[in-house]
Amino acid sequence: MPAGEMVHRGQRGVPAPRIVVAEDTRYMQDLIGLVLRLQGFEAVGAADGEAALQVILSEGADGLVSDLEMPGLGGLRLCRVLRALRASAALPIVVFTGVGDDDARLGALREMDAVRILHKPQGLHDIAPALLAMMPTAVTGHKVRTISPLQIARTSSAPLDRG
Repeated sequence: MPAGEMVHRGQRGVPAPRIVVAEDTRYMQDLIGLVLRLQGFEAVGAADGEAALQVILSEGADGLVSDLEMPGLGGLRLCRVLRALRASAALPIVVFTGVGDDDARLGALREMDAVRILHKPQGLHDIAPALLAMMPTAVTGHKVRTISPLQIARTSSAPLDRG
């Protein structure tokens, strides 16, 4: 296991689902990772789509949470690349974005399989249930822990592993 990687095991000895968090804003990346870890997931951070793609293809992942607007390889292009590759064609993806519903990129994302769109910041607590709903049954032995905003505020955590 790489140094600094945070692994949290799921219930009943089931390995925690590994989620890559592609977000260029460090605060949001850390916040999403914290919420996922509090809910029993392993979270690995990536500052952009290229870093997320590298982690997914080299180390594997059970899911992806991606911002839409990132420098370099953005969220829409990342989703298209992942869907075009056989190894990641069915990877559960949550696009967590601040863009409005009228953005044309959201229409393109809605046409892809196993992609859910959630809006910042209201959808933060919906990320884990959305990921689990799209995961294969081998991973869904994991149960999402219920957390409150107060638990998030009280939790002090190291930043995500940057893959």
